[in-house]
Amino acid sequence: MVACLVQQEMNQLMEKIAKVLNLKGHYTGLGDPKEWLHGPCDIEGHQGRDGKFYVVDTARIWPCETPDRSVKGGFLFKLLRGEFVSKYGAPLSSDAFTAFGEHDADIHNAEVQEATRHLFHRVIPEFAAQLPAFNSPGFTGTHLIDEVHRAGINVRHIGRVRARVDDQWSKDLLLLEIVARVLKNELRAEMRVMQGSEV
Repeated sequence: MVACLVQQEMNQLMEKIAKVLNLKGHYTGLGDPKEWLHGPCDIEGHQGRDGKFYVVDTARIWPCETPDRSVKGGFLFKLLRGEFVSKYGAPLSSDAFTAFGEHDADIHNAEVQEATRHLFHRVIPEFAAQLPAFNSPGFTGTHLIDEVHRAGINVRHIGRVRARVDDQWSKDLLLLEIVARVLKNELRAEMRVMQGSEV
């Protein structure tokens, strides 16, 4: 009885949080019966000894983009940004395109597909059109990434932004950031190899 009351209270709290984050309640789980959750199936909620509620394993709280089938497991890490989801016109399911979200999957997946289209064909072009307005001597790559995130765009899509800009300043700034990030990832990979060989 106590456990049921705790679970009910946790579910009510998660529903409140989901409204703020614009996440959709949905039936989820592997097999039957399904559980009604506001958030991903693999999130964990606990009541501490202090009586407070805690949530862990929130890595998949945001829904994925429409998955690229050529990227294995992309639904686990190619997620929509919170800034985008919270401003989007309809709530989205955290479990879209996953085995956890098989109940009403056609509906949840279609909603995420539409959200991804909105990101690519509305949000990114609008941001690209506004980018030249930031042209000032003090505007750096750090400021650029802050603005990209504020618009709800993942940094991995700045190539899409660059394809939409016409002015040279924006093109140069975006290219510099793209090159810097590629080099950073290459250096990190090289450092891992070097550290591994020393062991």
